[in-house]
Amino acid sequence: MSEHKSDLAAEGQDWKSNAEHVEVLNTPTDESSSSNTDAEQYHFTWGKFAACVGLTLGFLSDTFLIFSTATVLSYINADLGPSSSYVWIATGDLVASAASGVLIGRLSDIFGRRMMFLVGGVLALIGTLVSALGKNIPTLIAGGVIIGLAAAARQGAFAAIGEIVPKKSRGMAFGFLENFVSLGVAFGPPISYSCIKHSSWRTIFWIAFAVDVVVLVIVFLFYHPMNQYIHEEGKSSWYQVKHLDWVGLFLFSAGITVFLMGISFGGNNYPWTSAGTLVPIIIGALALIACGFWEAFASLRYPLFPSVILKNVRGFTVMQIGVFFVGMVFYSTAVLWPEQIQALFTTELTKVGWYSAASGLGPLCFGWLFGMAASKLPHVKWQMVATMCALTAFSGAQASVSVDSHVASTALVALLFISVSGMATYSINMSQLGVAHEYIGLATGVTITMRLLGGAVAQIIYVSILKNTLSSQVANVAAPALAKAGLAPTSIPATLEALLTGNYRSPAVTGLSPKILGVAVASLRQAYVVSFRTVYLSSIAFGGAGIIVLCFAANVDHLRTSKVEIELVEGAHLQAKTDTGEGHIVRADDAGHLHA
Repeated sequence: MSEHKSDLAAEGQDWKSNAEHVEVLNTPTDESSSSNTDAEQYHFTWGKFAACVGLTLGFLSDTFLIFSTATVLSYINADLGPSSSYVWIATGDLVASAASGVLIGRLSDIFGRRMMFLVGGVLALIGTLVSALGKNIPTLIAGGVIIGLAAAARQGAFAAIGEIVPKKSRGMAFGFLENFVSLGVAFGPPISYSCIKHSSWRTIFWIAFAVDVVVLVIVFLFYHPMNQYIHEEGKSSWYQVKHLDWVGLFLFSAGITVFLMGISFGGNNYPWTSAGTLVPIIIGALALIACGFWEAFASLRYPLFPSVILKNVRGFTVMQIGVFFVGMVFYSTAVLWPEQIQALFTTELTKVGWYSAASGLGPLCFGWLFGMAASKLPHVKWQMVATMCALTAFSGAQASVSVDSHVASTALVALLFISVSGMATYSINMSQLGVAHEYIGLATGVTITMRLLGGAVAQIIYVSILKNTLSSQVANVAAPALAKAGLAPTSIPATLEALLTGNYRSPAVTGLSPKILGVAVASLRQAYVVSFRTVYLSSIAFGGAGIIVLCFAANVDHLRTSKVEIELVEGAHLQAKTDTGEGHIVRADDAGHLHA
């Protein structure tokens, strides 16, 4: 019992806050509880391995679909469109995942994660089936939204795996999880282009469907966590559902959805400076701010964001701000690398796919090292700060781009995403260690969502910088070069527009002489080089801010204990008794505050 008490004290939780004042009612002892397994007694058995495989495969399938679908959007639109909304096939996936991730994380803390994974597995099957059989763009958008909801449930693999291993081994577990999921990042684009070349884009969804069938079977049979819930004494689960913070949920989910919709509209449906883009971005941001005030001042039985974790400033809140900046830094490369490949290096499908694979191959080979370091080496906080420094340096070094830098640029992309993998491992590990176990699902969902939001904000900034710089370079460099080469001034705008949009069959391009065409291509490539450099250099500022913020994060070395929060009923079972009454029990006092 002393280890349990000291561990809670070390986590620095303010158990006397109004929202989450606690008093021990049913706390298992070290001897009797599965949640206090000693490290010397802990064995990573085949049963645990099977459960982890199922959880990880689901996350891998979702990651594969995100990268694969984004790669072939234009081909899907050519087959089923044309439609100006085709980008929402991929965007709908991301928006649905971001908008529901925090809610599902909170629900998994209250009601358990097994049900969330099973529902997520069923949704994944429905989403991939709808997409594989879809006959029009709206159907595929609907399929993408369903897949996004499934992804939100299955990203809880970080929480599910983290709680069945000793706390000191979580970093290692997350490192290998990131390592395995990188398979989808690395091979998603090459597989997608191969499907386009040899069969159909529908094959991508059939591959994911087959994997998801296996995932659902494995999770159903092998993942049976014991006493994984928060239950209020004398109240039904339906009562808990009715008293969830639905207002906060609406404000948060609607805010993220509308905000990300505005970002997706920018440069696609509307100009970035138009009302069609700015209004949803502003409304979404205001809804998120309103959510913050609601959570801070409303009297809530089951708040979406319990004050006990937000008041843990250095242990949790600072980490989330730092993760936001992580998203801002690496999105410079995530957004621009595919465009950079085709603008400067090659347009051949197979080669484009393998260049794109650099973002996954680096973490696939070396990402596990961060997990080992997070579990085995001291000063985890400073390991994370050093990794953030490396991430910023590699992002800034991308400014060395040139028309001949395909090798150096590809290497830098690999190094940058190795750092991203490390930051994902450190941030989720430290965020989970910074909260009590009752909030591990919420902490995981918030951390992943904050990284996505940082990337979304960065996308606005980077795309704006790229377009403004490119427009300036085209006007000041490319146009004069074409005029000097002898192209009639009246033909220059149409020629540049056709080349920039990839419309190589336009009469403005087919009528050019080889000499003028060569000048046009060379000048546009140089314009892109300068534009990419400007964006990559701008990312350094966000990296610097993130480094400063993370320096104020709390140290977690003392929290890497031998404690195991959850045990599994191991082996294959159609049904298993997982509730022994030793889960997290809460009750209300006369003032209506919940006590644990």
